Amino acid sequence: MVAFPQFTRLPPELRRQVWRFTVQPRELVLNSCLAENGELQYFASDDIPELVPAPLHACSESRAALQSLYHKAFRYGARPRFIWVNFEADTIRTSDVYVRLFVAEYRYIRHLVVEARNSEVLRRDYATLARLRALQCLTIQVQSIIQHDWFGWFALLEEFRCRFGTWAESVEVTIIDDSGEELASRNLPRHRLEAGERMAIAAMYSPSVHSDWLEASDP
Repeated sequence: MVAFPQFTRLPPELRRQVWRFTVQPRELVLNSCLAENGELQYFASDDIPELVPAPLHACSESRAALQSLYHKAFRYGARPRFIWVNFEADTIRTSDVYVRLFVAEYRYIRHLVVEARNSEVLRRDYATLARLRALQCLTIQVQSIIQHDWFGWFALLEEFRCRFGTWAESVEVTIIDDSGEELASRNLPRHRLEAGERMAIAAMYSPSVHSDWLEASDP
C-alpha cells in the first residue's frame, strides 16, 4: 500500500470526496435463518465478513464522510439483526419468497436480483415490484428452468412493462438462467413450441421483432 502523508493537508471537501472513492459496490446475498419450526429468525449476508463496511472502519473522518451512505436494513424475523447497506451502490440478491417482506426498504432499493422459481410465482408479486419506486435495475435469475416455462418468462417481462407503464420502462430488466446467460428471443426453444404458443409470445413484442421471430420459428 502506498502511503500519502500529505492527505491531511488537503482541503476537507477534497478529503471527503477521496473517502467516497473508497466505497465499492457489493452484491449482498440475503440468506434467511430459520428456526426448527420454519419460523424466520433473521436475515444475514454470507458475503460480508465484517459487521461494519470497511471504509467506515478507517477513522473518525471516514465515518463522518460516509455514514450517511449506509443504512441499517433488513431487520425482520423473530430475532432481527441488521445489515449495513449502501442502496446507491449495492445490489440486493434474494429469493422471490422474501421480496414482499422488505416493506421498510421499498423506497430505497435500486439494484435487485430476484432468484425466482417459476414465472407464475413472480407474477403474483407484481404489486410488490411496483412499490419499489427507486428501482433502476431488476435481474430475474431463473432457477431450474424447464422447457415449457421459457415462453412464460418472456410473457411475464412484457406484461410487467405493460401493467406499470412509464415506471417499468425506466427499469432495466434482465432475465438470466442458472449459468448467467441472458434469456432472449433468439435462444428461445422455438422448435419445441406449438404455433399457438409462438403467436401468443409474438403478440407481446413489437411488430418489427415478432414478425422476424415468427419467420425464424416456422418449421
